[in-house]
Amino acid sequence: MDQRLGDLLQAARRRLGVGAWSREYFERRFAQRDPWSYETSSYERAKYARTLEMIPWVAEARTLEVGCAEGVFTALLAQNGGEVLAVDICARALARAEKRCAGLSTVTFARLDIASERIDGGFDVILCAEVLYYLHRRGLLRARDCLVAALKPGGHIALVNPVADAERIHPVFLLHPSLRVDKERTCSDCNRRYTITVFKKTS
Repeated sequence: MDQRLGDLLQAARRRLGVGAWSREYFERRFAQRDPWSYETSSYERAKYARTLEMIPWVAEARTLEVGCAEGVFTALLAQNGGEVLAVDICARALARAEKRCAGLSTVTFARLDIASERIDGGFDVILCAEVLYYLHRRGLLRARDCLVAALKPGGHIALVNPVADAERIHPVFLLHPSLRVDKERTCSDCNRRYTITVFKKTS
């Protein structure tokens, strides 16, 4: 199937609330290396830098990266010290991420579907950059509750999404009684506007 047609079908399925998180879709997507140009995109580089600026880092932080793909951002996160657990639904992407970060002893990887599988807790920082829009409403609520449960009190969740997706997704997290907005910024320095919202867990 043509990749563009596959993307359109996947988006339609998400809107209908069916098949929102397809392992097979992502395995097909990552049949080719770096399908979304994470390594070379100026948009991605700017987004990585802005996200790192927004996060309130603590010494020896435990960080969870959701949707790590091939580990481009994971390698940057590791430079902040502490431990990084990077998860993704796609085995092909994870294999390349592990190879990229093979020399980073503080980074581990796991195959995980955050809409249906539990995450062990104790994280200081959780990052979700352009991944939650693959979930329909029910999956998004399950993922939110799972991520909040995995976060330490006082810890932070950073969500990064194009503006239209952020307007749909970020308020869902604000409805959780244990979260409040700590920082928020909408950036227009690349080919599309995106919003970074950092939530703090208050209890």
